[in-house]
Amino acid sequence: MFDRIRRTASSLRGRRAAENPLVKVAGTIHQVEVDVWQTALERQGIGATVRELAPEAAPPVGRPSWEVWVRQSDEPRARLILGLSGRSVLRLPRRKAEE
Repeated sequence: MFDRIRRTASSLRGRRAAENPLVKVAGTIHQVEVDVWQTALERQGIGATVRELAPEAAPPVGRPSWEVWVRQSDEPRARLILGLSGRSVLRLPRRKAEE
């Protein structure tokens, strides 16, 4: 019985992860900057994954770089927290300037 429950829970977890994949929200060549970003996101309750790219694969060639990845559902909030913009960010209507 417990085995069946474990299998069901495991399959549900896998399905949820597939419905909410990881997306890249930021990248940098400065390790300190990526550490600050990860800390800021985690303090706001957003799980962030940092990936280091090999120096030969990352521009500029010869320097390592890092990327910050979050769940797709957290992307708009993560971009707002990091002060980044993009298509996924919630946009507020602006008032037109009075002429």
